[in-house]
Amino acid sequence: MRVQHWLASLVGASGLLLGAQHGLYAQQPPGAYQIAPPPYGQGMTGPVAAPIGPPTSYNASLSGPEYGGYPQVIPPVPPQIGPNGMDGSTIQPYPTISPFDNGYTSFFSLNGIWDRIQRNTDRHWYFNTDFLFISTRATQGIFGNPAAQTYVRQERDFINAASGGSTTGGGTGGTGGTGGTTGGTSGTNTGANNQLLINEGFIVDTPAQIASRFNYYNGMQLENLGDPTSDGARFTLGEWNPDHSGWAWTFWFGSTAVADFNAASDITQHPNDLGRLEQIIRFMQNTSFQNQLAIASNPDQIDVLLGGVGKKDLSATQVLEMNLLNLRGLPVADGTPRGQTIPYDIYFNVRVTSAQIGTHLDYYFTPFLERKWLTVNGMVGAEYLNIRESLSFVGIDSGMLYGGGGTTGGALDRDFKAQSTPNGIDDNQDGIIDNAIAIEPGPSTSGTGGTGGTTTTTSTLVFSFPSPFALLPASIDVLTNTNLVGPTAGLHYMVGGENSFHIIGETKFGLMANFENIELSGNNIGSTTRVNGTATTFPAELSGANGTTQAEFGQNLFIPSPSNPNPNAFESSAQHSHVSPLIEQSIIAEAPVFQYVPILGKMWPFSHANLRGGYTFMWVGDVIETNQSVDYRGNPMAGLEPRIEPSRGSWWSDNWSVGASWNW
Repeated sequence: MRVQHWLASLVGASGLLLGAQHGLYAQQPPGAYQIAPPPYGQGMTGPVAAPIGPPTSYNASLSGPEYGGYPQVIPPVPPQIGPNGMDGSTIQPYPTISPFDNGYTSFFSLNGIWDRIQRNTDRHWYFNTDFLFISTRATQGIFGNPAAQTYVRQERDFINAASGGSTTGGGTGGTGGTGGTTGGTSGTNTGANNQLLINEGFIVDTPAQIASRFNYYNGMQLENLGDPTSDGARFTLGEWNPDHSGWAWTFWFGSTAVADFNAASDITQHPNDLGRLEQIIRFMQNTSFQNQLAIASNPDQIDVLLGGVGKKDLSATQVLEMNLLNLRGLPVADGTPRGQTIPYDIYFNVRVTSAQIGTHLDYYFTPFLERKWLTVNGMVGAEYLNIRESLSFVGIDSGMLYGGGGTTGGALDRDFKAQSTPNGIDDNQDGIIDNAIAIEPGPSTSGTGGTGGTTTTTSTLVFSFPSPFALLPASIDVLTNTNLVGPTAGLHYMVGGENSFHIIGETKFGLMANFENIELSGNNIGSTTRVNGTATTFPAELSGANGTTQAEFGQNLFIPSPSNPNPNAFESSAQHSHVSPLIEQSIIAEAPVFQYVPILGKMWPFSHANLRGGYTFMWVGDVIETNQSVDYRGNPMAGLEPRIEPSRGSWWSDNWSVGASWNW
């Protein structure tokens, strides 16, 4: 039989309440044992005189317990209890057995042999405090709609044509072939008419294929931000009973972990004087038609009209080539089969955050396996966990098209922003690395001609004037809040001695009620260069020819007005509840190290503390995803805005810890 003590406090308190109105009788000092209790309501008349000699019977031994000469034979039938018999005749008299001895006794079968454990120790308390170094699962997925086409695919025809238009073959061909030339949109093996050959691999290294190997307004893979890290703390208060059962309450929290990506820090270009770029864009948006004609023929007329160059002493041409950047794009669904990727050439920033806080109360049963160096307890408990994650995006675009065919101020290629191959080299030796608009000669392309050609570039800037959406911040904010609460069960185990080095481990499983909330808001998600009525050259796959100039009909954004400054804003929220599984594993090592450290070992509170260090891992299933729960759509004029589409996946967090433990 094993004696369980977890209800001792409850039973004891109940007995005290029931007997509050009745007299209680305790043991008397040696020689004063009452043969019969006094009548109810009356006190003792005085101590009973001790017998002159040793007791001659069992009952006599109770009245004279100071003598040890107990009889050899106990009557088989115990004497009557009450006024005519002896009170307490079935127990050994004081002081032979103390009620405070052997606080815990356990009989158990060990390999077929009955064994017994006695412990005379009282319960003891402990308090742990740990400093945590926390790492959390990275936000998953591509930022944007994964089904939308990439920017290179979207502008494939224009990339091939722009590269062909700035490249001339020269000299004679190689052995067995003749020289060849490429130029304009009719360049050999680079137009949309040869796309089948390109797809089958018969034509390789086209300008668009080369561009796809580098960043060209690519979408962003959020896993590349890495696992957010933060610091935190954990506190535990607990109690162990003499039978090695007990309980513990733990509270822990982590500060907000942040992973931030600014695309300008991950490019080969070197922007300079962005303030001057903003001034130029604002001027071109609002200047007169006569000034626009002057700027179209010579962009440096902007400096004349503005009264001189900026503080960095750069011409308008240099400012545009240097500061219109090849940042990142946002893939969105826009109501067309392929969707689009919205390019941002001034600012692109994505920020994700994660924070956690939790608490749990655990009860440890009496060990079911106990050896000299190993103790294993079953455990049950209840746990609460809160997970807060966010995703924020801000993008700013110039609202300009540049490079490719057409003329400044005239029809330009739809959505096209010409950028040099980002190799980090000033290929045209103009002092600007990886120019925008007038692209530098990059990696060579293969054509039908022979070898021995030379590559040159044109210095003429071709660009459109900024749209009404230029410098209009685009934003998306996603916030998820997950609350989990539920029962847990598992094992608690300790390897080693209690007062020396030991390792404590816990393995827990839980089934948690999951209450989740997601909020979505933002503004201006759509193309900044599509304006209805403007003349635009559409790609061959949309026009059915090698590029056709026609009026734009696919404007995405509403134009802000004084009466409605935020016509493209959106906001929504959703709440859900379901069940999520939880797994938690921890391994903690403790040792009385502080007492061996000079001076520190004699200081309070380290003189009686243990040093702790360990690792904890927590996994939760079916947790709402911050990024993948958004359906990224970008065409407000068609009623297509980002919306909530819940998606769930696994969430995990782990931490390394160091701290101290006190026992008393």
